[in-house]
Amino acid sequence: MEEDYVQKMIESKGKSSVIYAKYIYDHDKYPDKFFCFFEGEDYKYYRSRIIQYLDIDEEEIFHYDCNGKKEVLKVYDDLLDDKNVKKIFFIDKDFDEDINKEKIFQTECYSVENYYVTNSAFKYFLSTEFEINTNNENLNKCLNDYIKTRENFNMTTVLLNAYIYYIRKRDKNNIERVKLPDAKTILNQLIDSIEVDKVNIKSEKDVNEIKAILKDSRDINEEEILLLAKEFEQIKSKELTFRGKFETYFLKRFVANLILRIKRKDYFKNYDKNIKLDINNNIITHLSTYAETPRNLKSFLLDLKKEYCE
Repeated sequence: MEEDYVQKMIESKGKSSVIYAKYIYDHDKYPDKFFCFFEGEDYKYYRSRIIQYLDIDEEEIFHYDCNGKKEVLKVYDDLLDDKNVKKIFFIDKDFDEDINKEKIFQTECYSVENYYVTNSAFKYFLSTEFEINTNNENLNKCLNDYIKTRENFNMTTVLLNAYIYYIRKRDKNNIERVKLPDAKTILNQLIDSIEVDKVNIKSEKDVNEIKAILKDSRDINEEEILLLAKEFEQIKSKELTFRGKFETYFLKRFVANLILRIKRKDYFKNYDKNIKLDINNNIITHLSTYAETPRNLKSFLLDLKKEYCE
């Protein structure tokens, strides 16, 4: 029986049918477990929060990487008739419409990555990893620089984010979306370097240059994209609305420069800590403790605890 499932997985890797096959096999053996479905590696963020708010052990959880939101929603539809199963689904909002369905948690911000870059998350991270008291002048200085530089970075990526929003809306009814290059490949063509107090850009990019960077071969309405960019400029909490992987790109480079400045002893006052933090580690795993936990996620999980555990 297990060999049949393995063969199915080999034949259709990354599809909802693979996840459904895995789920059926697991559920047949462990029907009372919690079955959690994610777009990708988001379990690294949600894991501790599921355990905390459902008040369960990690061994109670079976988690599945569905390889994208569309596949999560397909699995959700496949399991609609399984009424007595402890199932939970997690998706990112992205630039899409809200999805209000039972047992699905959707981020209010663009993605879980955005929870890593909020002011409170950075302050918690800074206080713990750099061993700085919350009222210390070094912490206040760094937090202020972080907020200002993050806004400068986001202003630099306004047109980029607006373009991605545009193509998501343009292609929502297409079977296949434009597959974007990874965040690092995209941003390295715009950003020269990020320091604690400034963002150094390579050059201003126009719409057609952004089109080339994103490898978008389809027709566009340049005027519409520029109008969207003006709207995006006015967004107050860009760190929550803009693409999450761009935000964590900024966070990594800001912290890397902060560590460099500390080693050079030209940033903090009266600070002699030896920082050994490796910011190049998987940020979703390494900084999960510091990422913000929004109220609606707490409420979502506590409601499921009442339904599943009491």
